[in-house]
This record gives sequence, structure tokens and C-alpha cells, in this order.
Amino acid sequence: MVDEAIYALSPDNTQDLYQLYWGTRQNYVTMHVSAPEELSGGAYQRVSTVAPVRQRFEDTAYWNATVVTDKDGRADMTVEMPGNLTSWRATVRGITGDTKVGMARVNVLANRPVMLRLATPRQVVKGDRLTLIGTVDNRSDQERTFTVRLDVDGVKLANAAQQDVTIPAKKQMKVEWELDASTLPESGNAELTGQVVAKDDPKNPDWADALRVKLRVVPPGSPEREVVGGVVKDEAMAKLDLPADRIEPASVIRVDVRAGLMPTMETAATRVLTGGRYSSVAAADQLMVAAAKRMPTSAKEVREAIAMISRTQAPDGWGWWEGAPADPLITARVLSALSEARKAGITVYQNLFEAAKESAATRYAQTNLWEHRAALATALALAGDKRGKTYLAETKERGQNLSPYARLRMAVGFVAAADRGSANEMVDGVLREASSGPGSSYVPVGVGIGWTATDTEATAEALYALNVLDRDSETQSRLARWIAAKNDQDWLSTDEYTETVRSLNAYTKDHPDATDLGEVEISVGGQTVKATKAKIGNFATAVLPRNVLTSGTNAIKIKRSGNGEAFYTVDATVYRPLFEESTRGIRVLRRYEVRNGAGVWTELNRAVKPGEPVRCTVVTWGDDLSDGVRVVEPIPAGFEYTESDYFQYGREEVRDGAVLHYILNNGTPQTFRYYLRAESEGKLIGLPATAEYLRRPSSRGQSAAERIEVRELK
Repeated sequence: MVDEAIYALSPDNTQDLYQLYWGTRQNYVTMHVSAPEELSGGAYQRVSTVAPVRQRFEDTAYWNATVVTDKDGRADMTVEMPGNLTSWRATVRGITGDTKVGMARVNVLANRPVMLRLATPRQVVKGDRLTLIGTVDNRSDQERTFTVRLDVDGVKLANAAQQDVTIPAKKQMKVEWELDASTLPESGNAELTGQVVAKDDPKNPDWADALRVKLRVVPPGSPEREVVGGVVKDEAMAKLDLPADRIEPASVIRVDVRAGLMPTMETAATRVLTGGRYSSVAAADQLMVAAAKRMPTSAKEVREAIAMISRTQAPDGWGWWEGAPADPLITARVLSALSEARKAGITVYQNLFEAAKESAATRYAQTNLWEHRAALATALALAGDKRGKTYLAETKERGQNLSPYARLRMAVGFVAAADRGSANEMVDGVLREASSGPGSSYVPVGVGIGWTATDTEATAEALYALNVLDRDSETQSRLARWIAAKNDQDWLSTDEYTETVRSLNAYTKDHPDATDLGEVEISVGGQTVKATKAKIGNFATAVLPRNVLTSGTNAIKIKRSGNGEAFYTVDATVYRPLFEESTRGIRVLRRYEVRNGAGVWTELNRAVKPGEPVRCTVVTWGDDLSDGVRVVEPIPAGFEYTESDYFQYGREEVRDGAVLHYILNNGTPQTFRYYLRAESEGKLIGLPATAEYLRRPSSRGQSAAERIEVRELK
């Protein structure tokens, strides 16, 4: 049962069940099921003897996917109706075990003889002063005088709380209150309770109405995230720095503890092994994964991968498919796969292995790209061929413009060639260019001649190289965490999944993954908070009380009783009184515009009339590092989003208090444009638009804040 008003925004797209099951169709059936979200809220309560207080407002009144009828096809359900005074649409769809179907729809109108509505803004900023409009609807058959009252908690009223209005029969009338958001409630929400009663019959509930709504009050500043993370076995200490000028009570500090490398690795391995052996590259990837998982030679995946490699072999190496010209990178990858398979105990035909080494040496002599030579030299070194060490030394000395991935592969090759000094030198050079975020790090890869590896492959190779060198345990954990997050969020290539399996397999051998978090406790400022375990998934969460945190460095101890290693994240959102434009890695510009007398859009330099459209243009300009960007553009109190005008690449979301854009950073300015409409008068603060990198939240920027006045122009 849903509020029928939602169908004015989006039609009911659920298919007709008869057509779905029995209509003309192709050789497949598609079923779409929509389960609307249920929002939290309390039940009816009486605060007086006049009318129940309506305070539970929902879009969905009831949802049940498992109603069972009796033999006559009837079922009874009891539904407590929300406080919305609207037309509710109840839709029932029934299916029997033998796919007989039926549908029914009925409408229920919820209203009262006297109704009060409050045009509450979605949020206000501390310091805002605006007009709250209430509407009293007299649906009775006679003129009546009503007493209308507004009680507030968390904000102040600048005019009288109580007013008397006389309303003719079947008419409505507006009442206004001046809200002054001069304080910041501890909960972050103010509470508004409106009541209307008939003066001539004040105890009759039919001539009364009451409702209670919450109004979010946000701090007059810019949100910033301070995030730290790391690894916890039994216990770990995190240090969180909080600014002295943060606005309280507004800070939210959350601690997450989770395990999850093994599921990530297993998922990646499954995707590689079930992806099909359509080429020599795919076969090599599957053989590498099989070696990492220590699969036996008799396994179908192993036998078919080796067979594909044998079938696609050419006299001078391997190409993309059978009969294709030999490719240096593919030849190097095949030789590396065969080497890893042999080390894992998989039987590889000696003549195939020797042919692969000779092909790699031939391709090294014939290619002019040092990027390709680095891959071939590494493959020969890993295969135990003496030429590999010679070729690696030559590539290190003469090679130019090598990608981070190539240098990391060479580091692994140098270890195999017993030259750990050169290996460490190569790794150090790459890690100096790594990008570090809270609790994670990754290796960015740009564009170069012959470069084909991605950020994911380079980061995985960095983890593998550090593991082989047995150094920088903390850096390994940061890289592993980034790889796991990347696999959980994005769809990757087969090569990327293969590198994920290789690197995480090596890492988890020395850092066993937690299979049970156990009891998790967070201690800070002399107080201990127990984390709540999730019902699904191996993680736990705790929200720290803000009153125990101090400006400067806070020592936070994370303690757990489970086995293995888990990752923790301390994520603090604080608000600072920053209203000027600032740039830390990304620039944000915002401009509000209104039309002048000639109908031309010009920058806002006057008061806005209620109902007048306002055009908002936002420009973001980031760096050249590959990353996602979240742009948050707060909507001023009393304004409504109407439509978007200009946005090409990315995702746009419109939420109660802001317009959000998610984009991929590419080093060029990106522009968004949309329209707002003022709904009520007031003196408001337009909070800065902010942008931050998803993997580097400390790198961020914001536009300037703006003062906005909405009033009728004379």
C-alpha cells in the first residue's frame, strides 16, 4: 500500500501478471519485483484530548510479499495507517503454485474534516531565519474560527506561537510563523508540533488536527572527513586528529572493523576460472590463478589451460589467438604462468617450457620497446634462465619511460635473480609515486608508449613485490585494503582479477584473514564502547560519543577477541566554520543566477522572489590522478530542486538537503547545471559546494558560501 502521489512522479512499471506468465513471449521470462523502502516512524500518539498527533509520515504504508490466502483465495491483514492525509493505493498480486494469477487494486482516502499542513523545509542552517507556512483546510459545511498553534523545540519562534483564523466552509487559509534557527540541537533535529482546534468546540476531535515533524538543523560550516585506518589482530591504537575550530554538537565519529580479503580473493578467482579460455592470455591467467590456489594437475581448469597454451603456440611466441602474430607481452605472460605453475607443483611439459623461454629471448632481441623488454626479462628470470638477469640489468640501465607496473615486475624478477638491492631500488622508486588515503594506498598509472597495465594491476604487483621482499608490512596492508575495495566496487578485467588473486594469496599467507571478529571494543577518553556486529557480513560498527573527544590528537584503542587479521577504519565527520573558497587538490566554483528584466540570466545580486527560478552552475577541476569524485551541493533552506540542465558524464542524485554528483576525475574541468525554486521567504545561508576524492578524502575543495534573501519585491 503506497501513497498514490508517487505515481505522478513515476508510473507503476510492474508487468501484468497474465501477460507475464501466459502472454506471447520469447523463450525466456523476465520478472520485475519492486519492494518499496519502509521509512522509520512512530505510531499515533495523543498529546491532548483533542486529536491524535500525526507524526509517522511514509511513502509506503504496508508491504508484504508472503501473504497466504485460504482455499477461497481470501486473506485478512491489519494495517496501521501512517499520518499522511492522502489517497493510498493498495495493489495485490496473487500467484498460485501452478501459475494461476490474479490482480486487484483499491484506493483508500485518508483525510479529516479539518486538516493542518506545514510546508517544512527539508533542512535549515544554524543562523537561517525563514517563514514557515501552515495551511488550515476547513472541509466542514460551515464557517468556523480556529486556534492554530505551533510549538517548537530546537529552534525559536520570532512571532506569536498562536493565531486565530476564521475560515469559510470548504475553504482553506494560510498562517505563517517566523522560524529562527539560532541554535544547533544536540540530536541535529528540531521538532515542530502544530495543532488546530475549533474555538467553538475545542474538545471535539473532528474539528481538530495535530502533527509533529522533525526539521534537520545543520551547522553553519563545511563538512570535512578525517579518516584513519589500519590492521588489528588482538588490539591496535589509532590516532585521530580533530580541529580545534570544529562546530559542536555536530561531529560524528564512527569505527568500522571488518574482515574480507578471502571472500574477495575467492570471488576474483572464480571469475577468472569460469571466464572461458578464449585465448592464450585467458589460459595464462587461469593457470596463474590455479597455481595460486594450488590446484592439482588433474583439475579440469589446469588441463584445459595448458592445452590452450600448447595449441596457440607459434614458432616465435604467443599472440592473442591461434595463428595470430607473436606478441611480446603475451609471450612474457605465458612464460610467467608456466613458471608459477611449475613452482606450485603443476606438471608442465618440459618441451613447452623450454620453447616458451626461447620465444621470450627471441622476442626480447626483436622488440624495441623497453616496456616489452622489462616484461620479457622478468619472465626469463622467474623461469630460472640466466639470460633473465642479464636482460634485467640492461633494461634497468638503459630503459626509459618504464611504467610503474613494469618496474614492479622487474623488482620481482630481480629477487628471482638474487639481486635484492636492485629490487628494493625499483620498488622504492614506484612507492614514492604512490597515492595514499586513509588506511589504503594504491599505485596510479598514467599513459605511456606500450603501457597497458591499470592502477589495479600495478597496485597488486606492488603488494606482491613487497611480500616477496618481506618488507613494509604496514604498506602491504594498505595496498591489500585498496585492492579489496576496488574488487568489491568495480567490474574488472580478467588480468586485474588474476593479479588480485596472486597478490592477496601471497599476502594472506603471512597475514591470515579473520574468520571471526569476536567481541570488538573501542576505548577512547576513558570510555569503552562495544561495537555492534552486523547480521550479514563479517564486520562490526561503533559510534563514539563526541563528548569524550578533544581537539588535537585522540588515541583510540580497538580491541577484538577473534582470530586472524581484520581492518579497521575510524571515520570522523566534522564541521568547520569555513565560508571562503579553498582548494586542497580540487577546485570548486559555484554561481547562482536569476533572470533580469530582459530575461537574461545574470549572477545573483538581489533578493529572490518566492516561486522564482534560480539557476545554479557548479564547476569542479581536479588533478590528473585516477579517482572518483563526490560533489555535494547543499540546497538552501526553503528551496526545491526542479530540474537538471547540463550534466554529461557521471551520476546525479537529488537528496533532501543537497544535489550530489559522482564523476571520474580526468584532470579537466567538469560542469553541472540545475535549477532551484524558492518556496518561502527568509534570510538564508547557501553553504559551500564541496568536492572530495573518494579514495583521498583529505584532498578536497569547496566554493564560497553565499547569503541569500528571499522576499517579495516591491
